[in-house]
Amino acid sequence: MTVQVRLLTDEGRIQECMRRFEELVGVRIPIAYLARGSTYGCFDERGTLVGGYTLVATPPFRGVVFLPDAVKENHWFFQNVSLNNVLEVNGVWLERGARLSAGDVYAFWWQLVRSMRRTKKRYVLVWYNANNRHLQRLYGRVKKEIIYKGQSQPNGRETTHAEICVAYTTRLKLSYSVLGHLPKILKLRLVRFWRRRMRRPRISPPRPSRDSVEGSGTA
Repeated sequence: MTVQVRLLTDEGRIQECMRRFEELVGVRIPIAYLARGSTYGCFDERGTLVGGYTLVATPPFRGVVFLPDAVKENHWFFQNVSLNNVLEVNGVWLERGARLSAGDVYAFWWQLVRSMRRTKKRYVLVWYNANNRHLQRLYGRVKKEIIYKGQSQPNGRETTHAEICVAYTTRLKLSYSVLGHLPKILKLRLVRFWRRRMRRPRISPPRPSRDSVEGSGTA
């Protein structure tokens, strides 16, 4: 299978992408927030949407509004980094049931890295459900610094996970973290492939009968 990742410009496609994200994680991303960012969709060879993500390069960021005031006022990151030099990655999802090869998965992540590079932002802000093991494994590959992990703070009518993890990294570190796992993942995929192949029953070619052997002699 060969996947394609492309920028979504149709509002219907953007809403479909975020609806699938909501079904997976249980959080709806406001349309006004999406309008300030760029949403990308990942499509399989049949044109089916199997993944996506949103990049927002201008504040305010959703990962910040749910933080306690004390964190926003006292943490090193907010005291020393201008939010105008920050990129927020949000709405990242990849269909678990889709038959994606290791190459497809990393084509998705490679396009995410390329998309981030175009923004020319130095820092990347990521945040996710602190109790979601799938997302913990996903972001566990990323070299990052935790800003806050705990109860999310209410923000008007907007809702999010009860417990969140907000972290930051640099665009360069995130790129190396994603691409650095490629050899390991491909190796595991190859091992699994050969194990499945070795379990398959071997079918030997039919042995020729005695009559056919005797009849094949030359006069």
